[in-house]
Amino acid sequence: MEKKTTVISPEALQRQEGFCGRVREYWQAQGITPVAFVETYGCQQNEADSEQIRGMLEHCGYGLTDGPEGADLVIFNTCAIREHAEQRVFGNVGALVHTRRRHPRQKIFLCGCMMGQPAVVERVRKSYPYVDGVFSTHHLWELPQLLLGVLTTGKRVFSVEDSAGAIAEGLPVVRENKLKAWVSVMYGCNNFCTYCIVPYVRGRERSRQPEDILQECRALIAQGGFFLEGENLTRVKAVMERGNGSMNPAIVGRDAMTIARIAGIEVPAGTRLLISDEQGVGAKFPFSKEKLTALLGFYVVNDWHQACELCHALLHNCGIGHSLAIHSNNEDVIREFGLKKPVSRILVNTPSTQGGVGLTTALFPSFTLGCGAVGGSATSDNVTPMNLLNIRRVAYDLGSSMCRHHDCHAEAPKSCCSAASSCANAAGTSSIDINAITSLIVAELKKVM
Repeated sequence: MEKKTTVISPEALQRQEGFCGRVREYWQAQGITPVAFVETYGCQQNEADSEQIRGMLEHCGYGLTDGPEGADLVIFNTCAIREHAEQRVFGNVGALVHTRRRHPRQKIFLCGCMMGQPAVVERVRKSYPYVDGVFSTHHLWELPQLLLGVLTTGKRVFSVEDSAGAIAEGLPVVRENKLKAWVSVMYGCNNFCTYCIVPYVRGRERSRQPEDILQECRALIAQGGFFLEGENLTRVKAVMERGNGSMNPAIVGRDAMTIARIAGIEVPAGTRLLISDEQGVGAKFPFSKEKLTALLGFYVVNDWHQACELCHALLHNCGIGHSLAIHSNNEDVIREFGLKKPVSRILVNTPSTQGGVGLTTALFPSFTLGCGAVGGSATSDNVTPMNLLNIRRVAYDLGSSMCRHHDCHAEAPKSCCSAASSCANAAGTSSIDINAITSLIVAELKKVM
C-alpha cells in the first residue's frame, strides 16, 4: 500500500511553539539558563536537520555549547549508512554515562536515521537506560513536545512510528556556518536499492513546494543581502552604467552601503549585497552584465537544464573568461556544466572568489586568473609567483636525425650519454623515439610540480 505524505499544518507547528514557551518557563522557574550540545553524524541532510534542531532549542530557551561536558541537553543526530558510523554513535553514547554522572540533570536524546531502525531502537531501550528520548526523522518537528515531556515527567519518550514522512515548513533554524546553508529540496527515496537504507529510515520520496524553497532561499540571501524593488531599483540602475552601457567606474569595487549612498537610497545597516530579480539577458538587463561590485542578479528557473542554458547566455552576454561556480552533488550535472561552459575553471561547491584563487581549493594560490583563449587571454593558468620568474633553459640534442645529417660530433654531457649513444646506434634509421622524448619531458615536469 502506498503511504501518504503528511504535510504538517500551521496549527500543529503553532502548538509546538507553545511547547517551546513551556520549556522556557520550566527553566526560568529554576533560575537556570540551559545549554545544549548537538552532534551531527553523516550526510548534508542530517546537517540540515541539525540546523532545525538548534533552531527549535533556541526557541526553547537553550544556549548552544561545543561539547557534552556540562550540557543540560545532549542530542546525537545519527547516521545509518555505514556500520562504522553506528558503532561510533554507540561508543559516544556509552561515554555519556560519565558526563551524566557529573551533571545529573543532563538529558540525552538520540535522533536521525539510526532511530528509524526498530532493532537499533530496541537496543537503545534495553542497553542504554540513561538515554531519555529517541525520535526518528519523521518526528523531528515534535522535539519541543518530547523535550517538555521528559523534563516534566522524568519518563523516557520514544517517538519512532513508521510513516511515509512528514514535511514541516517554517521550522526555526540556527546555522553555524556564515558562508553556506543547507536548503532541502526533497526528502526520502522510492528506489529501494539493495545496498541503501534511505527509503526505510527517511520514507518515500516527497518534494517541497517550489515557492517554499524559493522563500527559504530569499530569506537566506536577505541575511546581508537587500532585494531592490521599485524606486530603489530604478536609482541603482541609473548609477550602474555610463551612457554608452559600460560599467560606471565610480561603483566598481565599492561595497553595498557605498553604492546605496551614491544611488541615494536607504538600506539596512550591515547590507553586503544589493540584489535584483532579473528576468532576461542582454543590453536591456543591466544585472545580467559583469558588474565587478556588490551587485547581483537573481534568477529563478525550472530545472538544471534551464540553469545550464542561462549560465551559458550570461557568459556570452558579458564575461566569457576565467571561472564559473556551481553548487551540486550531482556529478552528471557538474560534468555537463564543465563541458559546455566557455570558462577555464569550474569551481564546485565553493565560493567562486575564494575557490578561484586557491584559498578553498587545490588550485595554486594566485595573483590573478587567466581566462585563456575563450576569454581572449594568453593563458588559462592561475597566474602565480612562478610566472614572475625568468627561466633560462639550455638544451642538448637527443640524437635526432638532424644531428646525424649534419654529422654532429659535439660531446654531450655525461647526463645525456644514453641519448647520445642512441643517436650513434640508430644511424641506420630515420625515426625518432617519441616515447623516450615524452618520458624525459614528463620527468622534467614532475620536478617542478
